[in-house]
Amino acid sequence: MSDAVLIRPFEPDEWALYRDLRLRALTDSPNAFAKTHAEEKDRTPDEWSRRLMESATSPSWLCLIATLGDKAIGLSFAHCVADTENVAHLYSMWVDPVVRGLGIGRRLVEAVLDWSRERKARRVVLQVTEGNQAAVSLYQRAGFRPTDELTPLRAGSTLFARMMVFEL
Repeated sequence: MSDAVLIRPFEPDEWALYRDLRLRALTDSPNAFAKTHAEEKDRTPDEWSRRLMESATSPSWLCLIATLGDKAIGLSFAHCVADTENVAHLYSMWVDPVVRGLGIGRRLVEAVLDWSRERKARRVVLQVTEGNQAAVSLYQRAGFRPTDELTPLRAGSTLFARMMVFEL
């Protein structure tokens, strides 16, 4: 099944698809993201469109979607500004629970790593919620190593996120 999965950048005009996938991710995994479904659900179409357009057309952002046939099943965002610290950041990684365990998350991560190398990043960093062992395991299998750095997941949350690093 994973051979039929396509990992590709979002097109700038796919804001509704991005919105729907992002809201599914926030509903399914509310403790995995810095934003909540409540914070995101009332954004206007213009806000969603602008958010995706700015990201999808910038060389410093990578907005990936994973599809299986015509069904959107995963996403990830990455950001890299090569003229600063040459660090890429992996954000908003999510795979639909129906297809977890098929290697789709790994393929999304590998696409981000490849993109980061092309931008001459020296490392890729991410934040993963403490206690999300499935995500930690995925990232460790991909070569990320946990650091001692913990930060609150978001304002008002009792959860913490641990930084993980992949040295390129």
